[in-house]
Amino acid sequence: MRCPSCQNENAVGAVYCDMCGFDLTPAKRATVAESAPAPQPPPQPANPHQKRHTVFEPDPAAAPPPPPAQRGADFFANPPPPRPTFDPRDPFAAASLPPSRPAAAPVSPIAPAPVQAPAPAAAPAPAARPKARTIVETANEGAAVGLIRGALFEYRGPTDPGRVHPLRAGRNVLGRDAGCDVVIDDGRVSGQHAFLFIRTEDASYMDVSSNGSIANGSVVHGGQVILQNNAVLTLGGTTLVLVIVPESLLSRRSQ
Repeated sequence: MRCPSCQNENAVGAVYCDMCGFDLTPAKRATVAESAPAPQPPPQPANPHQKRHTVFEPDPAAAPPPPPAQRGADFFANPPPPRPTFDPRDPFAAASLPPSRPAAAPVSPIAPAPVQAPAPAAAPAPAARPKARTIVETANEGAAVGLIRGALFEYRGPTDPGRVHPLRAGRNVLGRDAGCDVVIDDGRVSGQHAFLFIRTEDASYMDVSSNGSIANGSVVHGGQVILQNNAVLTLGGTTLVLVIVPESLLSRRSQ
C-alpha cells in the first residue's frame, strides 16, 4: 500500500505508514465523520430594523401593455401652438385666458411658418373693494354734550379700584392711543378699541377692534350693545365698571 504522503510502499492492511506514520485509513475516518450529524446553528432572533424588499411580479393573466404610439412623418412639420404672452405689469392676466387653444393648422416643412401676433394682455381685474363698515353714532336724546355724566373704574381687586376715567355726554373713545378719551394701557387693546356713547339714562357701546370685547359676560365683536348702570366691560386683560349719572338727577339738583 503506497503512502499518499511520502510515497513509501507499506504492507497490505497497514494502518500507519512505516516511514512517516501517516494514517492509511481515510475511508474509515470519512465514514465516522459522515455518520455524525452536523451541528445546527442557533436560531437568530428577528431583527425589527431589517429592511424589507417588496418585489412586484407582473400578473401572467394580465394583458400585455400596448405598444408605444408611432409618430408620423408630419409630427415635426406641425409645430406646437404658440405660448401666450404675458404682460409683466399684470402677472394675473393668465387667469382670463381660455383653458385650451385650438391646434395649429398643418404647415409645410418647406414653407416658413406664419408669424402669429401675440395675444393682447387682458385688462387688470379691479381690486376688490373693502367691505363697507358704517359706524352710527347714537343720538344723545337731548343730553348736554360735553358734560361729565359718568365714569369707568378699572377694577384691580377689592382693595385697589384702580384708575377712574371720567365720561362725558356723547361719544367717548376707548383705546390704547394717547389721544383717546379713555386711555387703557394694555397690549391687547387696540389703538381705538371701542366707542362709548353716554345717553340720557343709559349708554351705547360699539366695538371696532380686532380682538373684540366682553360686555356683561357676552362677547361683542364689531357690534353694538346697550349698557345700563354698573355694567362690566372687559377689554383685553382690563376690567372696567361703568357708572352713569342719570340726567334726571342732574336736572333735580339744578332746580
